[in-house]
Amino acid sequence: MQISTFLIVKRAFIESVMEPLRQRLTALKVVFEHITTKDAADYVRDGNERLAATITPAASDV
Repeated sequence: MQISTFLIVKRAFIESVMEPLRQRLTALKVVFEHITTKDAADYVRDGNERLAATITPAASDV
């Protein structure tokens, strides 16, 4: 299975930007808007009470 560049970029953003930011600013509340990937959903699910998201189904799911 080939992973698209778009999904790799989203995963890299979580790992290289969001995680370090949330570790430095522990009181920061973050809401991801319109998540569409399992990586993003897993990240929010595994996060704490200061992390939330809205989910947008893929066009093929509608």
